[in-house]
Amino acid sequence: MSGSILLLLLVGASSAIYCDYNEGIIDDYLADEENLYCFDGGLIEIDENSRLCSNEYGFLTARADDMTVLCPDTHTLVGYTNYECDEDGVLAATLTNDAVLTPYSNCNNDTTNLCLDVSTASASTKLLFTGDVTNVDLQTSDDVSIVYYAMGCDDGYDFHDDVSGTVYGYCSGNSDGNTLSFKEDATADGCYDKCPADPTADDVTSEITNVVSVDITEAQRSGASVDASVVCDTGFELASDAATTYEFTCDGSMANENTTGNSGSYSCSDCPVCLATCPANPTSTNLAEVFDNVDSLVVEESASGLTVAVEIVCSEGFALASDAATTYDFQCSSDVDTAASNGTYTLVGASPVCLPQCDEDQAVSIDYVTLVKVDVGVFGEVKEAEIICDAGHSLPYGHSGNWDFECGAGDGTALSGVFECADDDGCPVCEEYCEIPEDTNELTFSMADGTPFADHSEGIPPGLDIVEATCVNSSLNLVGKRFFACSGGSVNVTGDDAPYSALIPLL
Repeated sequence: MSGSILLLLLVGASSAIYCDYNEGIIDDYLADEENLYCFDGGLIEIDENSRLCSNEYGFLTARADDMTVLCPDTHTLVGYTNYECDEDGVLAATLTNDAVLTPYSNCNNDTTNLCLDVSTASASTKLLFTGDVTNVDLQTSDDVSIVYYAMGCDDGYDFHDDVSGTVYGYCSGNSDGNTLSFKEDATADGCYDKCPADPTADDVTSEITNVVSVDITEAQRSGASVDASVVCDTGFELASDAATTYEFTCDGSMANENTTGNSGSYSCSDCPVCLATCPANPTSTNLAEVFDNVDSLVVEESASGLTVAVEIVCSEGFALASDAATTYDFQCSSDVDTAASNGTYTLVGASPVCLPQCDEDQAVSIDYVTLVKVDVGVFGEVKEAEIICDAGHSLPYGHSGNWDFECGAGDGTALSGVFECADDDGCPVCEEYCEIPEDTNELTFSMADGTPFADHSEGIPPGLDIVEATCVNSSLNLVGKRFFACSGGSVNVTGDDAPYSALIPLL
């Protein structure tokens, strides 16, 4: 074996915890017991190599295993069957550190004075002994020295909640099953039914309104109180201002032949009350008041007492004003007699008003305007509209053709709103196109912006200084007006300021 492997084995061995079997247990309690064999792990079976606990040499070295004891087949083991070696290297520390419990094992060839199988609960009392013990001596309260054992209850049972610490007892009778008795100063008086984990409403004797179950994840001892939340029935919730947990107290009866375990019941003094919720997206049935031209309300299911922000959906052809709030506050209310999800919403604060919308292209009448092309709008909304003039008419030259309109009030019916002029320039003005003025021997006329007349097949659009006059002979100078307006369907190039060509210099 290499040095490194040996070193690892030594280090591993030195870190193990060992218990001295002789000191504290065998020497003090088991050395005088006949026929009792002690084992330190391995095969727990009596053979020719097995060691009696009374062996004068004992166990010469400490062991890391628990110590187990056995009797030959001719005898019955009484007391503890195993003594644990704990992580601190102490054997049977649970027993030796307890002022009442005693390390005790012996072999008995007469079962008359024994209580057998005490780790199985009594059918009537549900009492048993806990720990590594199966059979114990039959004892009476008159015995000078009684060996006490730790007591417990069968599954589904426990001592009353006001009992704390270890409960001690002994077996006082074996004629009709084991009779386990408590130590004279014990505060326990028997095993009680525990109350079940995950109780339903049927496990609660107090009135809990519309509650399906209580969130208690572990079975409780009789007399114990626990704060727990509850699960309401479908369509019900605790009120928004209600407590989130409630105190439930377990009441379990004393165990007997007819009790079944975990069948105790809970009670409460300040009990939960689940109230009907208000439904999601309610109709008029669940509204305290009906609002004109409102189609529906958009909101999630709400608990009684809760104030929620609700989105208003107006009837077709109606809408909230452009500057109106987008949501409105409603409070849900219900009582114990209200059916599931049938609470009532009541408006809190300002009321929603659904006004007629302005239909597309529905605007005030304007002279010479064929169409105000605009999308559907809501009251107070300003929208840009495209202006289409009557045939032979046009907006002022160079205008984009778009105009601002505001949706105004209607007559109360759907889509009865009318778009009204809202542009800084007032309502649009469509005027007649003008004929192109004829050139003369001296003058020629053109669009002032240089665009050819051919681009204006319908005529010259209305506008100021839109037509320009120039001299045919470039060596001559223009006298009079140079620019002319298209207004009222004509371009007036005559009059006192009518242009003409001359040789005079320009001033």
